[in-house]
Amino acid sequence: MKKLFAALGLIGLLILPACAGPALSPTSPSVPSVPTQTLPPTAESAEPTASTISTPHPTATPVPPSPTPDPPRTNTPDLSAFGEGWATFSYKLQPGDDLGKIAAQYGVTYDQIRAANGFDGGETRYPGQVILVPQKIQRASPPLKLLPDSELVYGPGTIGFDTLASIARYKRGYLYNYSETVNGESVSGAALVQRAAESYSLNPRLLIALVEYQSGWLTQAGPAETIYPFGRAEGGTEGLYRQLQWTANALNRGFYGWRDGSLSLLILGDGRRVGLSDGLNAGTTSLQYFFSLTTTADEWEAAVSMDGFIATYTDLFGDPFTNAVEPLVSPALTQPELSLPWQGGETWFYSGGPHPSFGPGSSWGAVDFLPPGRESRCEAPGNWVTAVAPGVVARSGDGQLLLDLDQDGFEQTGWVILYLHVAEEGRPEAGAYLNRGDHVGHPSCEGGFAKDAHIHLARKHNGVWLAVDGIAPFVLGDYTVTSSGQEYNGALVSSGDSKAACACRESSNAVTK
Repeated sequence: MKKLFAALGLIGLLILPACAGPALSPTSPSVPSVPTQTLPPTAESAEPTASTISTPHPTATPVPPSPTPDPPRTNTPDLSAFGEGWATFSYKLQPGDDLGKIAAQYGVTYDQIRAANGFDGGETRYPGQVILVPQKIQRASPPLKLLPDSELVYGPGTIGFDTLASIARYKRGYLYNYSETVNGESVSGAALVQRAAESYSLNPRLLIALVEYQSGWLTQAGPAETIYPFGRAEGGTEGLYRQLQWTANALNRGFYGWRDGSLSLLILGDGRRVGLSDGLNAGTTSLQYFFSLTTTADEWEAAVSMDGFIATYTDLFGDPFTNAVEPLVSPALTQPELSLPWQGGETWFYSGGPHPSFGPGSSWGAVDFLPPGRESRCEAPGNWVTAVAPGVVARSGDGQLLLDLDQDGFEQTGWVILYLHVAEEGRPEAGAYLNRGDHVGHPSCEGGFAKDAHIHLARKHNGVWLAVDGIAPFVLGDYTVTSSGQEYNGALVSSGDSKAACACRESSNAVTK
């Protein structure tokens, strides 16, 4: 079964925060400072912290727009047997769930759920598996395109945009004066927005416009809502740091769910089933999905109209389609040659099959490897992680290194490789040039929670997280990454050889370079 993303609620978060970024706390002498909020680490805030804020490139200009037709969606479920007006949402199985229980909860039959998922009988189902739940559509969403895909991702159109300077234009605003203590360090609101943009690969303009539309944090000195600025009033999401994490995952879930065909239905606050119109694009459906989770039904209608969110965006940053860069990912895209990410002669272990690239809302584009000869622990071993291809380090910090294969120094353009859990000691700094096989650093637990020092590897193109088996399959050396449909499972396959992912060090997942 193909990979799917849960469309209801927040999927259990996978990576805990590690160290905070730099402490930047701008203040305005004419406005009372905003009380600092201190957030203890909790499971609800379980996301990797982002790297050090990168310096904007003031001389760079975005790529001129060249609009093209939207690429076709892939892997959409076949619901022709259901008749007209049916769609699906994706549901992540919890312990104790069964198909009959889920069918009763959502007003469909057991056989309809089996048919929507292509179950013939005898399939093993397990907690964490994601299935499709069919629903009768009660209305279609507005076919109005609100945002090009390139204005959702941290892609070419964001080059030259200065997040901190943009927020500093509103020195009396709550966001400019806000700071938050994260893992013992004070971080400004502007820095948190930029970190979320970089780490989750989202356009900072979009995050700024959303927080303004939802709560007025950008322009108002004393907004009415100070705890849930993005509108998700849920325990464990208090404060800007956690609200950004939740928002980033929701936006990505809508974006990548539309792209892979797993998201075709919204359930509004009044229970209304809304089918996503075929004439939309991933950037627009991401917004429609986000607002379905943060607004009432009437508010949703307003938010996705021309007089809603997009009016706020346009007031702040102009018409988003003037910055369109299309297509972000060509259907004919091919991956450059990538080698296995360690030194020749060593045997590492394939410990994590396809799973989210960064945060549970992103596409299943990441794989994990354990270094050889170690018990489970987080001390960085002597083994080196290496460059899978020649490139320039676009960003380095907080357990992350982003290698720009186009070598222009921007992580927003072309092919970029994310290395996560790279120890600080020995990790190259931004701007360093690396040949294939050069040292990237040592595997560790830095940059997030992990039981053992390992390396997490994922790919981006023009700011879009790439799934392992979508456009441009993920190939490392002689091995192609395949998915079983279950998170962290799957195999590395080469001619006459297959290595199954396992959180272990055994011959079945041992890979020698």
